[in-house]
Amino acid sequence: MKRKFTLVIPLLLMTMLAYGQLVISEISYNPAESGADSLEYIEIVNVSGGDLNLNGYTMGGVTLTFPDTLITDGQYVVVSVNAAALSTVFGANSIQWEEGGLSNGGEEVSVIDDLGNILDVVTYDDADPWPLEADQGGPSLELCDLTADNSLGTNWKPSETATGVNINGLDVFGSPGLANSVSCSGLVPSDTVIVTNNVFTPADITIDIGETVFWDNQEGFHNVNGTQAAFPNNPESFGNGNAASAPWQYTHTFTLAGVYDYQCDPHAGLGMVGTVTVVDPNTPVYTPVTIGEASMIDANGYPVSNGNLVEITGVVYGVNMGSGVQFTVIDANNDGMGVFSFDVVSDYVVTEGDEVTIQGSINQFRGLLQIEPASIVLNSSGNTLFEPTLVTALGEDTESQLVRIENLTLVDASQWSGTGGGGDNIEVTNGTDFYTLRLDAQTNTYGSTPPTGPFNVIGIGGQFDNEDPLLDGYQLLPRYVEDIMEISSTNNPLDENSIKIFPNPVNDLLYLQSEVALDRVHVYNSTGILMHHSEKTNEINVSRLLPGLYMVCVISGNSNYTIPFVKE
Repeated sequence: MKRKFTLVIPLLLMTMLAYGQLVISEISYNPAESGADSLEYIEIVNVSGGDLNLNGYTMGGVTLTFPDTLITDGQYVVVSVNAAALSTVFGANSIQWEEGGLSNGGEEVSVIDDLGNILDVVTYDDADPWPLEADQGGPSLELCDLTADNSLGTNWKPSETATGVNINGLDVFGSPGLANSVSCSGLVPSDTVIVTNNVFTPADITIDIGETVFWDNQEGFHNVNGTQAAFPNNPESFGNGNAASAPWQYTHTFTLAGVYDYQCDPHAGLGMVGTVTVVDPNTPVYTPVTIGEASMIDANGYPVSNGNLVEITGVVYGVNMGSGVQFTVIDANNDGMGVFSFDVVSDYVVTEGDEVTIQGSINQFRGLLQIEPASIVLNSSGNTLFEPTLVTALGEDTESQLVRIENLTLVDASQWSGTGGGGDNIEVTNGTDFYTLRLDAQTNTYGSTPPTGPFNVIGIGGQFDNEDPLLDGYQLLPRYVEDIMEISSTNNPLDENSIKIFPNPVNDLLYLQSEVALDRVHVYNSTGILMHHSEKTNEINVSRLLPGLYMVCVISGNSNYTIPFVKE
């Protein structure tokens, strides 16, 4: 069954990152000046592929709202603490920020569009792996490549563009408004493992396919052994041979996805082991969850985990109701979920009682929460099903559950036609409430012989709701004809032979002729709304009813019978 959130959860206002428009490419945060710095600046480049107008854009880290400023693709814009000083030293035009300055100890700087979206953000630092030269006066920080990840200190180098200006005995280097002079060659890979006595730091790392890991032995007598001889389950071998004393470096580029174990041979017994997990960024990751966790809904009936990639396990209930796959799974906690795909998945043949593990995405259709499977794995067959739960109402708690409703009669037998295309919707009642049976065309209930008297029914709870909130339109879907069980007439004295109504159609008084004593009589309109109620009567005044189709439901003890009539 679906778990419904009833708590009101505050919305967190999250700033969305919209990378790919502007890149922070150069930062001068500690120039070679004494006292107040006049040569601090931030360089930004347009990499959007088109023109951008920065009017209303702002900076984070310093205070600036951009004026009407148009920059073309590939063009640089520089913001500075002192535009006049920057022009004097570098010959560069810049926009002077309104207040603030860049911290010599490092801080976050960002550029934000007029809608509040962060277009780029860099948190520079004055410590390794950020180039220390930029904190000692002289050079600015330059990004080694505009396509490199500028959040990583390893992708920045001290500027090599000389200005010919010397301040306090230090030559000034920087290229505000111009292409950077540095390259990414010789940079230490960001996926670095420091090797010291008896430990790899970090011991466990995760990288993408094609990335390189750099081991830097700074202390001790060690090696890296990730060969398949030592770890047969590794997708491939890697390692740098026999142990050797520091210092040494070793790199390996991983081209196969999987989990790689490795060790230092002399010190593996002391816990000097590590793992490299290599993932394919294009391969979806499915999170194992229970069906109860995956099927939570919000106050409007929508799945909380809509679009999430999950893995669930459950037992198949019912038959395949689709041309691809369409069935229900219920797990060991008796929580259920619909499964739907237009296509056959993993060549799986739907069979009731199979336990399957499904990977897919959560969605809903007309209020019915379901998983769209990417894969279906058969674990076992012939599993025991839960007994159906006896209910008197259909709702969110019965959706994708095996339930049972008793003592029903047809409101209009002509609805049981077998001509409804994809299936028939049959209105039934227990004398008090009305329900919709859905006879799906893929089951043998479709076109079967309708019950002539009271009956019990077992089925899977469904929903088909076209309007918000998605909290209506609940149905019961029998799996096969055996789920529809007529009640013996010896236990149910009310039937077409024991109860008559006349005249039909009727204007004023509707008379009931019954061979058994009646306890209650209800009259419903065609939408199931109760219009009249009386006890132990054989006469009903219908003169105030509007013309149309109605149902009279007579009840005697535990038995009921419904007869349609027309009010003229």
